[in-house]
Amino acid sequence: MAPTFAFLESRNAHIITLNEVGKQFYAGLLSQKWVQERYWVAALGDATLTPGNLILSKLPIRKCIAHELKFSHKIVNIVELVLPGTKHSVWLGTGHLKAGPAALFHRYRHGQVLEMTRQLGLQSPTPNYLIMGDLNIRDSEKEEIPELDVYTDLWTTLHPNE
Repeated sequence: MAPTFAFLESRNAHIITLNEVGKQFYAGLLSQKWVQERYWVAALGDATLTPGNLILSKLPIRKCIAHELKFSHKIVNIVELVLPGTKHSVWLGTGHLKAGPAALFHRYRHGQVLEMTRQLGLQSPTPNYLIMGDLNIRDSEKEEIPELDVYTDLWTTLHPNE
């Protein structure tokens, strides 16, 4: 785990979202001095018992919500992040959406993204939110999911030949 912790620290990111975080990784990460000194932490659900989502943010976290998606019973974590020096905030949702063959699971992923954006939209009168996580969206599916009109898949960007 030490190389992973060192890599995360070296990024000096303002926001880090991790999916499928297990008990040992969760405890190890939270014991890191750099996490304790620089980050607000949101781990909804019981990350000490089952793998879950974890959000680290340099922006203060005002509110945390765990939402269970109807299609897959997966948990989406939603946090309100306070923008420094303002009364404004931005909402962030993260989750690991259902994977599987495109023909079978495409409608589930679309439904999950729609439900996630609706939940984020319920939290804010203006559309000021981010979605991060393992969405399992294929390039061929992006056009059919209008909620992702400005979506960037970092996996395909970093691994164009896979």
